[in-house]
Amino acid sequence: MGSDRWVAARFAIARRIGYILKLNDESSIFWSDRQDGSILTSRTQMGLAAVRLMPWTFLVCALVSPLSVIAQPSPIHQPSPLSKQLDSQRAIIINVDDSQETRVGQAEAMLASPSKQAIDLAVNLLSAGDEPSTKLVVCLAIARIARDPSAPLDARLVDPLLALLKHPSDELSEAASRALSWFQGSGVFESLGRIVGRQDASSRERRAALSAMARNTDRRAVVSQLIGLLNTIEPQMRPAILDALSNVGATHDGTVSAWQAWWKKQGTLNEAQWLRLQLSLKSRRLALRDREFQNLKTSSAQQHERTANRLKEALTAQYRLTPADQKDKLLIDWLNDATADARMVSAGLVAEQISEGNPPSDGLRASLRERFNDPEPAVRKTSLEIVGALNDPADASPMLTRLTIEFDPVVRETILSMLGKLRSPDAVEPLINEITRENSPDACAAAASDALGMLAAKDVLTNVHIKNLIAPLRSRFAATDGASQRLKVALLGAMAAIGSAEFKHEFEANLSATDPEMLLQAIQGVAIVGNGKQLDRLSELVAHADARVRQRAIAALGALGTIDQVPTVVARLDPSTEKVEGPRRQAWLAFGSISTRLTVDQRVSISDKLSDFPNLLTEYLAPLEADLVESEPPHPRLPDIQQRLAETYVGLGRNVEALPYWRKLYTQSEGKSASERIDVAIELFKSSLSCNKTEDLPDLLAALTKGSAETIASVQNGTIQYLDALSDAQRLDELESLSAALRTIPLDAYPLLKQHLDAQTVVSASTNGLERSSGKG
Repeated sequence: MGSDRWVAARFAIARRIGYILKLNDESSIFWSDRQDGSILTSRTQMGLAAVRLMPWTFLVCALVSPLSVIAQPSPIHQPSPLSKQLDSQRAIIINVDDSQETRVGQAEAMLASPSKQAIDLAVNLLSAGDEPSTKLVVCLAIARIARDPSAPLDARLVDPLLALLKHPSDELSEAASRALSWFQGSGVFESLGRIVGRQDASSRERRAALSAMARNTDRRAVVSQLIGLLNTIEPQMRPAILDALSNVGATHDGTVSAWQAWWKKQGTLNEAQWLRLQLSLKSRRLALRDREFQNLKTSSAQQHERTANRLKEALTAQYRLTPADQKDKLLIDWLNDATADARMVSAGLVAEQISEGNPPSDGLRASLRERFNDPEPAVRKTSLEIVGALNDPADASPMLTRLTIEFDPVVRETILSMLGKLRSPDAVEPLINEITRENSPDACAAAASDALGMLAAKDVLTNVHIKNLIAPLRSRFAATDGASQRLKVALLGAMAAIGSAEFKHEFEANLSATDPEMLLQAIQGVAIVGNGKQLDRLSELVAHADARVRQRAIAALGALGTIDQVPTVVARLDPSTEKVEGPRRQAWLAFGSISTRLTVDQRVSISDKLSDFPNLLTEYLAPLEADLVESEPPHPRLPDIQQRLAETYVGLGRNVEALPYWRKLYTQSEGKSASERIDVAIELFKSSLSCNKTEDLPDLLAALTKGSAETIASVQNGTIQYLDALSDAQRLDELESLSAALRTIPLDAYPLLKQHLDAQTVVSASTNGLERSSGKG
């Protein structure tokens, strides 16, 4: 026990002697006194050394006062958490083997601590020792932390920083100057000004002080000091001061007197006026620098473009001159070139091959796939586009692999777009993930939506895929605001391509959208899910300003409409109403689609709507007539349709197409009244002559003898004129054949025709058939 007390007494004496000696050890400022017998402060250690060395008489004197300590030992004090933290930070700051960035970071953390102890430590690091990098680290940390307006700078740091302005290291002197420039107290600027004006100070110190002031020339007090220094400072320092003043204004000649006159005028401004002046000046200079930067950027881009174009021309010329069997190797070599522009040229030449119908070889395709991992985003993008254009599902796998590590949004968007073309079911889940990814850019989510729409259109999606897609698409659509219109359109387009009734609400809600792109997708969706309740809105949209919207709305009416929508559709057939061919053509298709859902009587009745469009009328009635011919028994409206077809064709001058229907009508006229049969026979007669189909003429002439005198005269004259036309055209074989056929029937009712034929026979006999008859009856 006595031994323990003696040890404790020695420690107490050593600590007291350490305080008495006032040892200037850096660690003594912040290290805690410890009495645990294992870890001693440097002060205590030096105290113990003094105990060993001091005379015994001094030791006795020293032992007088701590007797109570020996009798009642003080409690052991554990270091505080802050002390431990500062110890750790200091150890890193002074460790020259650590990187400067690491050391500066620790110094920032130390200065950010709201503790007098931390500032004392910073002051000590700036002041004590000769190792410059530690002081530099603290200066840099002060400058960094000062950028945060909420982090006030402690004034105790000023004096150590001022002292460092004269340090022999230019880097350290400049770092101290930068740190001082953040202190805004007037006393700091006065101190800096005094240093600048001291002729006995070193040039480094004075210029460093001036540099700190120059960074604060928006302060009137600083400008005032600089103006005052112009009178007192030696000539060789004046240029530096004038340069600092140029930050806040300009004079006509830049002389000392000019600047003094300038300040005399500026001195009359109040603080608000002064600040407005400085703000205006800085804004103008910033705009000027921005223009200079943009010009430099543009010039650089143009220079690069010119260089790239020259390289492209040279490589393309070389490619053209290369033998065909060596071109692939050349392109592969360029695809692996160190220069990104060369790789781009090679990829472009491969794309050119494909456009000419020459698919790339396996080697080239493999090289293009390797470019998926190219360090240059533009090369990756181009390679992905070229490979994607080949539409090979096998290329989906390497693209999906690249998607997992691709961070460039443009390249990522390209991959997602290409996946829609490759018809791979493996792409569905990654596309869904992209849509649901929280930080997915709108462009990427839109590309993924478009790709899903393409896969749906190509029947790649299974029922399971569609089930898994519904919630993500609806959720992302609901979360997307109007500012992201491109994404909303893509999402709605994917819904429309999938065509699930689950999206009915989204389709209907967006039929009232103002954006044509949204309307296009909404209309398509409504048409697919079959909502007839929207027919009125669709009928309104057929008059939309955008022709694409009109066309799709007309198509939807064709898919969903009834006989009530026929007038709306027919109105779009009129070129004076619908001036664009696409919607007009779609209106015709819609008319046909609606008619397929109507009864025969309704189909016949709506044909009246086509009266102003005879060509379309025949196009509509011809298949309808064919359908009715096949019905058993024949539909009672069949003759009406046939007659309308025949008459319409005649009106269009298309007698060849009218003739079959007149023949059908003539055949069907047997058993009907003589007048009905004669009316049909006359039309058949005229069509037969107009299209040189004369096999029915003898029978028609025989039947028409029962017609009126006017009819007989018309038929007789028409036949004679036709015979003369054959003669004039030297179609003698046809003339002879028809004449022979006509002579086999009684011609008493057609005396002029009989006379014409007789005369023709005489002429033919006398000329042996070499001269045409000239008799006209």
